[in-house]
Amino acid sequence: MTRTTSLNTGLDDFLAWAAAREGAPALPERPADAVLCLLALRGADRRAGVPEPTPELVARVLGEDLPGLLWATAPETDAVPQVLYALADRVHQAGRLNAKRHLRLLEAVDAAVPAFRQAMADPARLTWHRWYASLLRADGVDPDDPSAVTAWLGGYAAAPTRAVRRCPRRSAGQRCPAGPSPPAPASPSCSSPPSPGTPARTRRGRCCPRRRSPTRGLTMRSARPWRPWPTP
Repeated sequence: MTRTTSLNTGLDDFLAWAAAREGAPALPERPADAVLCLLALRGADRRAGVPEPTPELVARVLGEDLPGLLWATAPETDAVPQVLYALADRVHQAGRLNAKRHLRLLEAVDAAVPAFRQAMADPARLTWHRWYASLLRADGVDPDDPSAVTAWLGGYAAAPTRAVRRCPRRSAGQRCPAGPSPPAPASPSCSSPPSPGTPARTRRGRCCPRRRSPTRGLTMRSARPWRPWPTP
């Protein structure tokens, strides 16, 4: 995920506040921006100046959103719980959480982190978003530069098939994420005008082939359910 400013999540103020805390490690920008952005998209309240997490939102962001959208290095993955801990402390300091709700929120983060780590490391949960993001950064392309990303995509699409790197899920014997399927061809409509070569009886109204009933012409004896012959 690239940094976004359209949601006004208060990222800069939050990172500055986290860096000013005594004894607290500095938070990396990418995981912090991803967490704040996804919480805001989930409809989190922002009266504290940042999207306010709740136990329900934490479970959905860690269990559903981040494993499908965020490609992160090992240090960035380890920093995601720290971002949520700091975010809970920030909301608590702003007076939006009492001590009991603050503790409940921290416990919700602790409960959701193991499944989050497992999902991030599971090849079966790999999506096209994370796969292409990993290839992009492996080639040293700046994801915040649209022209660089466009040039990289063009070169990747023009590469020979043997030179294209395989999806890790395919290497592990699993099915890769399915891309968009082409739309099915539209069937001819009965309201469309007949072609010049159409027979006259078809032009009079029978423009669509009549479907024959599967039971038409069957007697009561032949319409009985089929039963296999007994084996000796």
